[in-house]
Amino acid sequence: MDVTDLNSMVLLAAFTAIFFYILYCVVRAAVRRGIIDAHEYLGSDRESDADENQRKS
Repeated sequence: MDVTDLNSMVLLAAFTAIFFYILYCVVRAAVRRGIIDAHEYLGSDRESDADENQRKS
């Protein structure tokens, strides 16, 4: 095995690790934003339901 072969394998592994770490960060941010959006959506629905229930009483 030549040194250049080893260097190319190490570089490939490093770039692969960097790619998957960036992908992990993007997916994590998207899931976080989705959860926040869902909470806001459900919170607004619950508030409007509470307002309707108060008007009926």
